[in-house]
Amino acid sequence: MKQGYYNNLKRNIYITRKCRINLSERLLKKNKCWNYINFIYSLCLIGLAILGLKKNIGTANYNLLMVFLSVSVTMISLYSNTQNYKERALSLKFHYIKLQSMYIELSHLNFNTHFQRIKKIENEYLEELKLSENHIPRDRYFSIKEDPQEIESLKRISWIKKIYYHIFFYEDYIWFILFILPILFFYQNYTPLT
Repeated sequence: MKQGYYNNLKRNIYITRKCRINLSERLLKKNKCWNYINFIYSLCLIGLAILGLKKNIGTANYNLLMVFLSVSVTMISLYSNTQNYKERALSLKFHYIKLQSMYIELSHLNFNTHFQRIKKIENEYLEELKLSENHIPRDRYFSIKEDPQEIESLKRISWIKKIYYHIFFYEDYIWFILFILPILFFYQNYTPLT
């Protein structure tokens, strides 16, 4: 068995593990973001409902805002629940722990004397890939961007994609701001106290 084959397998397991960790963390961030958005919308809805009862507000703008918030809370909850972010992140955690175990075992094997065991680890690795959801190119980029062995791979990624990856690294904050803007718009253009 050639050393290159052994090193490539070891490297693939290592990079896949890092990519799955990035994907898992990204899913947990998404879950947290959607929970915050839902919390803020729910809080605004409850606050406006109490204010409406207290001040006896029944204007068209106020009712429109209440309907908007009610529908938004429902849709955000449905969307967040159907995405199963936490469950998917947990599944990926089990997957990358298994990959770490393979990597450690592979590191202790000699490629000249343990050919059969290395082939078995390769088959296990391929099976693990089938059992887990795949990462996106952005996860791979952040896994290898500081790795000196991946300089050639990084050169093949266009600067536009790199900018895109960095902008969407903050995707959850962008979603958060986009969902908060309607509340700010209604708040600025309509004061329920008048």
